[in-house]
Order: sequence, then C-alpha cells, then structure tokens
Amino acid sequence: MKYLISAVITLAFLVLDWLALHDIINGEEDLVMEYGILVVSLLVYLALVYLLFIKKPGKIPERY
Repeated sequence: MKYLISAVITLAFLVLDWLALHDIINGEEDLVMEYGILVVSLLVYLALVYLLFIKKPGKIPERY
C-alpha cells in the first residue's frame, strides 16, 4: 500500500513538473509558480526516497 501511494504521488508530481517545464520553455511571462512547483516537487521526491529507501523501521535499542 505504501508503494502504491508513493507511485500515485510521484506520477502526479511528474505531470506537474512536465506542465511547469512546458511553460518555462515556451516563454511564459510570470514563472514564479512554475519554479515553485519544481522546488516543491524536488522536496517531495527527496522525502519519498528517504521514507521508502533510507529510513529503517525503528527498533528498540538494547540496554546494557
């Protein structure tokens, strides 16, 4: 279930990235929102990588 949700989020942000880059390439006048979308999507991608691949499930530390 975790991978399905992350796949849907990734697909949605890839579509938003494509639309933002399309506006940037075609010379849109105001690009603040487009660059904002790209920055937010980068943060979401990094968070997904961290949550899915780097973070390990918490274990109770052993006491000495």
